[in-house]
Amino acid sequence: MGGGPAGLRSPTSHRLCPPSHRLVPVSPSRPKETAIAATRERRERALLDLLRRADGPVPTRRISAALGAAPRTIRDDVARLNAAASQPLILSDGQGYRLAATAPGDPTPPAPREGPSSGPQARLDEVLRTIIGAEWTDVYELAESLHVSDSTLAADLSKARAILRGHDLTFRRRGDLVQIVGGEREKRRLMRSLLFSREDGAPADVLGAVRAEPDGLLGRLHSAVTGPLREQGLELNPYLLADLLLHLVVTVERERAEPSSSAVPEATGTSASAEDPLVARIASGIHEATGVPLPPADHGVLLQALSTGAGHSGERLAQGGADDAFLAEFDRVLEAVSSAFGLRWGADATREALARHTRLMLERARAGRQIESSFGHDFQRSLPMVHEITVHFVHHLEALTGQRFTDGEIELLSLHLGTEFRFQLESGPRVTITLVAPRYGRVTSALADRLAGTLDRSAVIEHREQDAAHLGSITSDLVVSTVPLPELTSAPVIRISPLLTDQDLQAVQRGIHAERNRQRRDRARARLVRLLDPALFLHVDELPSGQDAIRRAAQAMTEQGAVPDTFADDVIERDARSSTAFPGRFAIPHSLHHDAHRTSICVLTTENDIDWSGTPVRLMLLFSIAPDGLEAFREVLDLLIEVLSEAENVLALAERGTDFEAFLARLLRMLD
Repeated sequence: MGGGPAGLRSPTSHRLCPPSHRLVPVSPSRPKETAIAATRERRERALLDLLRRADGPVPTRRISAALGAAPRTIRDDVARLNAAASQPLILSDGQGYRLAATAPGDPTPPAPREGPSSGPQARLDEVLRTIIGAEWTDVYELAESLHVSDSTLAADLSKARAILRGHDLTFRRRGDLVQIVGGEREKRRLMRSLLFSREDGAPADVLGAVRAEPDGLLGRLHSAVTGPLREQGLELNPYLLADLLLHLVVTVERERAEPSSSAVPEATGTSASAEDPLVARIASGIHEATGVPLPPADHGVLLQALSTGAGHSGERLAQGGADDAFLAEFDRVLEAVSSAFGLRWGADATREALARHTRLMLERARAGRQIESSFGHDFQRSLPMVHEITVHFVHHLEALTGQRFTDGEIELLSLHLGTEFRFQLESGPRVTITLVAPRYGRVTSALADRLAGTLDRSAVIEHREQDAAHLGSITSDLVVSTVPLPELTSAPVIRISPLLTDQDLQAVQRGIHAERNRQRRDRARARLVRLLDPALFLHVDELPSGQDAIRRAAQAMTEQGAVPDTFADDVIERDARSSTAFPGRFAIPHSLHHDAHRTSICVLTTENDIDWSGTPVRLMLLFSIAPDGLEAFREVLDLLIEVLSEAENVLALAERGTDFEAFLARLLRMLD
């Protein structure tokens, strides 16, 4: 932290020397020490028993609660037990603690292979999210919660500090505590970059699954629902349709396993659902397509979906009465989550789609028919930020409504929120604009409407101000103003005429383009920092060929669990087709197959040139690309080639090939 990795204290080392995995009783000379040792031995036995009975990794907080011991005490116990054995008894990862397969008793299966959302890149994001979301963060508690050593966390903080510099932020240290220091605008930019820089892929596409397998259960349900709607000239919002189809899949499978009685309560306010001809027809179609009669409560869910989501585009969600009360609660929840995570919602259609989904959630909860089972997306592992936002949303919703929602409902809401994020991931975060225009009668409203009408999904007007004095609290990326703004904001300012000429619109578009380029470069810079890993940083005196360099680096990547055993051969095959060495004495080899376990970079430098098929090379960056890592590869590749095209930069980096921190610091200065 303040002093780099050395700033963290080393964990206490406990040395016991037993010949086997058995716990060794300690016989201190004083009664108090005897009692402490006995308590510790009982706790360690309880810890082993707990892990032996567990189906998978056990989080520290759960162990702490079960044993009545502090998290740091649990960590010390694990260190002592491992030091006492000939090989580690207890292993840890991002999920928690588990017994090694060689521990006494029934072996615990090995943890799943580390994927892109559970490795060092995801951990670095978690470090940044944790610190930026708190006033102060205890670094030792943070290391404990992440199940990593103090030295590993120190390395992560060094990389985090490099990312912070790219956002004009820095760390402040007070003893064991750390916080992020900088402007609110810069902090929100960092939060947005964490939200939109995930490499984990997009949520499952329900409607895509329908197209891929029209005769499957989803496809048959889709036809049963949409067929009668089309005949009446109606359609369901795609978000709500996907939601409803997943709900019906769960209902059908549940009814097949355990049919409901006729006494199942109906959803609130849906007593007339059975008499609704459209609902009755769709329910009949579902029965015919699946062989399962739809329970009465789900007739109510159908009616709720049709009344809120079916109709022509642009139809409002609610027109008064109870809906107004619901929307007021929904808006409070949305505002709380938006404020906490720096989210910016786009068009009203996005808000309305989420509101429809939320109201269906409430209907299911009130009817006692919540979704319990998982759809297999596992958002907590594959899209942890989406899951975290969803949990916050549900927490606020439960506090307002008094309802409790199941894990299945949370996962389904994650699917809905993740769909919205996917669109933003594809285009990158929007450029946000504050429009400053003192009131000029109808001219001002016409100006705002015309400007908003010229923006595509790449930009959005999030604030409209009449008084420039309020700009101090604005965190937008750009400010568009009809009046001079001398040093009132750190954001770029674009002056326009109150009449908004074509030249003004062109200036705004140029500003948006420049800001998007800045965002793209910052995103690539942050991705590069995440991909660089001290464990994949190699230096050798010399190697005879490029193939030898590839095999040396690929071996290190295999040992770190980043690539399959076939990786080196795949990269060599790719390089044989067209050399990945560049005239500036560097090479960026990679495989044509995007099948790595995680996207990563292995850096290899040499004292002497490598003969890379006739091209001398001193610096090699070997890429592994996971199925969801192609975009990151493209962005980082463009950035690296831009920097390394200057031969002196390559030599400067090669000279720092024995010191990861020095290498990273020099590379970041080049990127600046």
